Amino acid sequence: MDWGASITLPSTSSSQTPPSRSPTWSSSPGAGSRSSANGESRVPPDLVVEILSPWSVRRDRRTKAKLYARFGIPDYWVVDPEARTLEFHEVEGAKYRLVATHEGDEKVRTALFPGLTIDLGSVWE
Repeated sequence: MDWGASITLPSTSSSQTPPSRSPTWSSSPGAGSRSSANGESRVPPDLVVEILSPWSVRRDRRTKAKLYARFGIPDYWVVDPEARTLEFHEVEGAKYRLVATHEGDEKVRTALFPGLTIDLGSVWE
């Protein structure tokens, strides 16, 4: 199955270098068939996942969330390694609504990916 997923990790070259506006991870099922000649997707992803770091909290939770909602990305997940939480947000109009917060060592399932179980205990190791 072509998920058309893209992974972008923040630059580690300098702590002073701001990261790009790219999400930590995004998924666009079937986006491979809707890509440009250079492989870039021309449609917004169905899911964006941000992994927070101390210097990105405000930008990820506010600035980027507003941008993603504006483009109609239906699902937005926020992973907070310090708090050991995984939040699921769904777009509602021009902003996101928190629908679930999972924490600690929970095993998480979501209708977005049937059959997938996220073992948070393993994530935090």
